[in-house]
Amino acid sequence: MNEVIPGINEAEWGEIEKKLNIALTFSKTIHIDLEDGIMVDRKTFMDPSPFSEFTDKALLELHMMVDNPLQYLDAWSSAGFERFIGHIEKMPDPVEFVAQAQLKGAVGLAIDAETDLEIFEKINSQTNIFATANRINTMDNALLRPGRFDELKE
Repeated sequence: MNEVIPGINEAEWGEIEKKLNIALTFSKTIHIDLEDGIMVDRKTFMDPSPFSEFTDKALLELHMMVDNPLQYLDAWSSAGFERFIGHIEKMPDPVEFVAQAQLKGAVGLAIDAETDLEIFEKINSQTNIFATANRINTMDNALLRPGRFDELKE
């Protein structure tokens, strides 16, 4: 059975809380975007502590579109997050990120459309989630190119 995982991308806690309560009516997993204004132009709510009141109601997944996602693992894990997706383009050491995130829960890697997939050779088999993203508002045809992810299927 497929699961709908709603994503929340907000700068204000009040909006996040409202959307969390709505999402809980139909999902047991919720995806939270974290943006620091460095990797992307936008900055979202950066304090993990208020999320702790929701960790007994849903599995919380953090998508870190930030500079050096490793620096956020401890605080967000302590708040109860169990899945961690980091953008490989902003990782000084992707192998270290995967190793540390595995100690805290499920780990995933995200890439932008222009990123060479060769970077995944060492660590793809150690991740639970693979995500692609674009930093523009339209789908990039490079993501949809036939065979783009064939080497990652195994």
